[in-house]
Amino acid sequence: MFFRFKCPQCKTYFYSSTHVMAPKCELDDAPLNVMKPVQHLPPAAQLIDSLAKNKSPRVLPLKRSSSFLSHWSDSDDSDSSGEEEDDLDEDPNYAEQRTQFHINMRYTAGERRPFPPDPRDIAGAVLNEGKSVKGVRIGDPAGRRSARGVMGMSARACSGRGLPFKRDAKRSEEWCHVLADSLGGHSIPGNFVAASYCANTEMCAMEVCLKGQTAFRVSVAVWTSAEHVAEAFYYRVHGPHHTFRRLIDARNDRFTRLDGDALQGALLRWLANPDREVAAENLD
Repeated sequence: MFFRFKCPQCKTYFYSSTHVMAPKCELDDAPLNVMKPVQHLPPAAQLIDSLAKNKSPRVLPLKRSSSFLSHWSDSDDSDSSGEEEDDLDEDPNYAEQRTQFHINMRYTAGERRPFPPDPRDIAGAVLNEGKSVKGVRIGDPAGRRSARGVMGMSARACSGRGLPFKRDAKRSEEWCHVLADSLGGHSIPGNFVAASYCANTEMCAMEVCLKGQTAFRVSVAVWTSAEHVAEAFYYRVHGPHHTFRRLIDARNDRFTRLDGDALQGALLRWLANPDREVAAENLD
């Protein structure tokens, strides 16, 4: 049997082979809640006996607790069995949150994969007019529904790509809003496509900068290889006279903090003074 503890602030789980008196979270120093003991460690969890020795515990790489999803999961002990579905991909970019969201939660390590400069060069990809949006003015955040509930399956089941969520959340597939709900997009089938976690992160990095920028319009052209399976996004932000453009690889499985900082920095500078055309495909 293993004792289990949960931080009420960051939702991180800790495990120990011995009971611990008054343990605290390494991330925010919050007192940990004592949860129901488990007979077996969940996949990817590690035994942290340093808790019992009053040493600084390490954060467990448990998917629900240590990934981006940790900050929006329900406050109850909804995963007490230690089991999760392989394809839990609810596109949680702007879901209701109990702790403050920051895009840094979603960044990965490593280099991005090579990508054609023109989505027309991607074999099997066609411009999907039905999924694309053109010149939509940024609006108030729309209500959110479960993407999996709307689409009737997981993004990974639809695309046949990526790893199971339990194995590696940041290399899984997610349902992506073409027009983000934070910008006024609705949770309907026509506004969802399956794409990689990192493609969703790249879009999210732009969307957190665009939220509330109601003087601007957004266009997103979507290239798909099947009705709901994205291969590329051509994201454009329209100012009074000029446009900020970004081509996004829908299969990309790397998007680092440096990538995010470069993209957000370029977009924020342009939003403050949109006096020129910017093609932000390569900001290295």
